[in-house]
Amino acid sequence: RKNVHRSPEPWVGTEDPDAPPPSEPAPHRHRKNVQRSRRRSELRAEVAAATSIDEALEGVRAGGEGAEAAARSVLRLSGEPSCCGELAVRGLPALVECLRSGDVQAARPCAKALARLCAGAAERQDAALAAGTLGAVVDCLAAHGGDPSAVAACGLLLQHLATGVGAAARRAAAMEAGVLPAVAAVARRWDGDCAAILACRAAVRSLTRDSAALQSAARTQGVPAQWLL
Repeated sequence: RKNVHRSPEPWVGTEDPDAPPPSEPAPHRHRKNVQRSRRRSELRAEVAAATSIDEALEGVRAGGEGAEAAARSVLRLSGEPSCCGELAVRGLPALVECLRSGDVQAARPCAKALARLCAGAAERQDAALAAGTLGAVVDCLAAHGGDPSAVAACGLLLQHLATGVGAAARRAAAMEAGVLPAVAAVARRWDGDCAAILACRAAVRSLTRDSAALQSAARTQGVPAQWLL
């Protein structure tokens, strides 16, 4: 029998112009759906976080009986990476003012929240400095120096302000703000190695690290010599 050779159709081996477009592979469609779903969840979380930040800060500003609960909400939000930036931008004035208030119950968590926001973040450290944090710490220590938790929170905040990029300028600002005399006055109220003493000692060491001039000034202002490196 003779082999009958048939000519291929014009589109064989090429794309058929009349054929529908190929469907997207299922795995690829699934991956896109997952990405869209994740992004929608992130947007909802951002909106919820912004609302929570506004409500918590409003409670801190208002003061009164709800201030402590609001301050604790701020402290919780300061530990969430997705909220730190927004909280630092919008919340520093309210947190600093809370340290100056006479409400030690609200001042404690606000000082801890400020410490978290300033940890390892030079831009936030400088913003906190510009917002008057150092003066507020001095006022807080003077008003609540008998509360070990408040003192420990202020000491932790000072440690974070005295480290990182640009720390030299912040240490100098701390000296001008009278931080060392305030810390020394608190030190005289406590004995042993309680949380307040340990936090103040660590703060002094951070503030005077690698500076003979600052260490000499600390001794002159009443800081115990054994606290210095």
